[in-house]
Amino acid sequence: YLLGKEILRDVYMLGKCDGLVAGLSSIPIIARAFKKSREESYEHLEIIDKGLHENLKESSLYIRT
Repeated sequence: YLLGKEILRDVYMLGKCDGLVAGLSSIPIIARAFKKSREESYEHLEIIDKGLHENLKESSLYIRT
């Protein structure tokens, strides 16, 4: 329960920020979707990808901005 609550808080707070520097983990991906759902975008967005998720870029879960 507490971990789920912490994750929801993190997603909400990241979705309210003006900029985001993050890797391709689930929380930043969901935060980007949360931001897009309100028709907003980050002023600065830096996704750190060292090639660990090459297959994800071609799937529908990868959100392009």
